[in-house]
Amino acid sequence: MSSSTITTTDEPVAASAPPLPAAASLPAVAAPKARRARWRPSILLVLMLGFGGLTAAAAGTLTFIGYDLAKRNTYELIALVSRSSASERLTAFHAAFDPAENAVRYLGGAIGRDELDPQNPRIASIMEGIVAAAPQLGFVAFVQPDLTLVGAGRVLSGLQTSRHNVQGWPELRLILREGESENGIVWHGAIYVPTLHDSFFIASWPVNRDQHYLGMVIAGVPLTALSGASTPGLAPGTVDFVLRGKGEVLAHPSLLGGTRGLSAEHPIPSTGDIGDPVLEAFENGGTSPLPAAQAFADLFGATVSVESGRYIVLYQSVTGYDSVPWRVGRYFPEAQATVVLNRLTYAILAGIIVLAVTLLFAFGLARIMSRGIGRLASAAHRIARLDFEGAQALPGSMLAELDRAANAFNAMRAGLLWFNLYVPRALVSRLMRAGDTKGLTPVDRELTVMFTDIVGFSSIGQRLTPPRLAAFLNRHFGMLAEAIEAEHGTVDKYIGDSVMAFWGAPADDPDHALHACRAALAIALKVKTDNDRRRRKKLNPVRLRIGVNTGMAVAGNIGAPGRVNYTLIGDAVNTAQRIEQAGHEVDDGSDTIILVSAATAAKLPPEIERHVVGAHVLKGMSGEHVLFRLILRE
Repeated sequence: MSSSTITTTDEPVAASAPPLPAAASLPAVAAPKARRARWRPSILLVLMLGFGGLTAAAAGTLTFIGYDLAKRNTYELIALVSRSSASERLTAFHAAFDPAENAVRYLGGAIGRDELDPQNPRIASIMEGIVAAAPQLGFVAFVQPDLTLVGAGRVLSGLQTSRHNVQGWPELRLILREGESENGIVWHGAIYVPTLHDSFFIASWPVNRDQHYLGMVIAGVPLTALSGASTPGLAPGTVDFVLRGKGEVLAHPSLLGGTRGLSAEHPIPSTGDIGDPVLEAFENGGTSPLPAAQAFADLFGATVSVESGRYIVLYQSVTGYDSVPWRVGRYFPEAQATVVLNRLTYAILAGIIVLAVTLLFAFGLARIMSRGIGRLASAAHRIARLDFEGAQALPGSMLAELDRAANAFNAMRAGLLWFNLYVPRALVSRLMRAGDTKGLTPVDRELTVMFTDIVGFSSIGQRLTPPRLAAFLNRHFGMLAEAIEAEHGTVDKYIGDSVMAFWGAPADDPDHALHACRAALAIALKVKTDNDRRRRKKLNPVRLRIGVNTGMAVAGNIGAPGRVNYTLIGDAVNTAQRIEQAGHEVDDGSDTIILVSAATAAKLPPEIERHVVGAHVLKGMSGEHVLFRLILRE
């Protein structure tokens, strides 16, 4: 700062002209750009609709639609459960049939590639291993065109391998003959196997090598495997079943112990064979429609009346392993549905009572929460705009979480009020807009630095009392900071009567030199305007020197862990200060002298008027520096 003197007294603190704002109370820099405004419901509305509205809708629906709708819903729920059970059983059926497909695919491929020789006894051992590893399989075999069969299967005494001729098995002759024109896996429905005394679903795979038909690999899944896939732990009177065609039973709890009376002419038991009056009446047409099942496109239902009572039958039609569709279903006593309906009736009455209590509770809770959260949101919004003074302290709350939030906010607000006095708002605002901390790490970057200094401040300081001197500086700094921040600059620090500011950090600013020079010219205009006012009041003008330099400097957080400043260091900063000090060499008595370095002048457009003041040796710096002076044109 300058040590020269001026010979006039300064303006008193209580001047008649409206004072400029002090540096510590400058208007807050604009907060980060907000998201596009759109309507959002309040917490009061959400809680009322959530607690009260949904409860009222549920209770009102049950009350006014009535028992008939509850009955339909109950049947539909039961239908969904049965449908899910059918889906689970279908998955279990796939698990039962997939080993057969895998076995014929593997054996057929190995024989076709000549990796297995049907004449080699080893193939029977391999087949025995395949059957042993898959409990769902009844047998696996390879049949040659001359009806010679080699295979392995399950008998009462365990696993058995054999090689024999099957001339007496007409169904197999048909499968073998059709295989010449088939490709891939083919399922042949239920076929009775005399040697194993049981019916099997048979999968086949034709084997060809070099366009020569070698025979057919077959695998059988016993009929009892389907009954084993029924859902365990069913309620009393509930039965899972699988029907085929008209009256043929593929799966039923009575078949778990095995099947009797089957033959080539009668490979599948009928509803009469298993002694189930419900299924027998169902197949013979003794049913009435079930309206609830009409809501499901692939689920059919009916009610059946037998001597033991009324039953609900639900089933789903599926295809895939047979040329005839299967009906996978379940039946259960109609009384099971009545129990659920009684519970629904009691639920309707209880719901009406709970509704009234819930509405009152929801309204009171919503009012308490919305009031507290609303105040917190409003105050936090002011903090986000760096309006620390406008964010009022929050009252306590009867809710523990809201009370802790209010106390924490009040403590934060008190700290920020002090923080606001010592940290540049513009810098904080820019760091907030950046959205991350990358701009805080010290990094070498090109920027523009400004130093200002009041000419003759020493004599002013000697003449004014400390309170008046502080008021004078606050007014002066407020005027300069306003011009600097208007051009996107950051006030780094106040050094006595001097101001250090910079452009180009933390956010990138390709026009940092232009913005700095515009700010310098704006300061010059403010000083001139203020001096005109001072002269009218017979007060001496305040004169100012400004130095501006552009160059590389380190910008970022610098300091000890407990005390960090975002600031600049480097030759560019020192040069800017020396340029400001060089202003006394070209002092012509103007209110403001603005000197800029050649690096700064090179980045200015033609409309910024300047002229060369010559090469100067700056104090403490090596070499000569060409300086330019900016000209203020009103």
